Amino acid sequence: MKNLVVCTIFLFAFFWANTGSAQSLQFSRVMLVTNLQTVPAGKVWKVESAMLTGNLGINTGTTSYQTQSAIIRVDGQNINLMHTFGNSYGVQFQELTRLPMWLPAGTTLEPSTNIGKISIIEFTVVP
Repeated sequence: MKNLVVCTIFLFAFFWANTGSAQSLQFSRVMLVTNLQTVPAGKVWKVESAMLTGNLGINTGTTSYQTQSAIIRVDGQNINLMHTFGNSYGVQFQELTRLPMWLPAGTTLEPSTNIGKISIIEFTVVP
């Protein structure tokens, strides 16, 4: 998972370093991704947040807890954003992948386990 993030950042930096001229990003729009989407050519997405569905399977009315994860998929690979688990002391939340996350053109993104929508900001690459 960390390798994917590092690889994405490296590729993004490599793309910018090898363009031969300075470029900038211009705000395009804010989107909610609810199914498989691909970052269009000439665009960059900044993943800001993910909206959880349900209560991640935690039943706080009993002493039994179920471990759950909140997952998005980037280029078909699971990215675990958050993990919940419980014990007799209560419910614990563990953040696994920090947002924001930058995605270059051609990258696919979709909500997966316990995620309903992904909030992104789209930018246009301006030469």
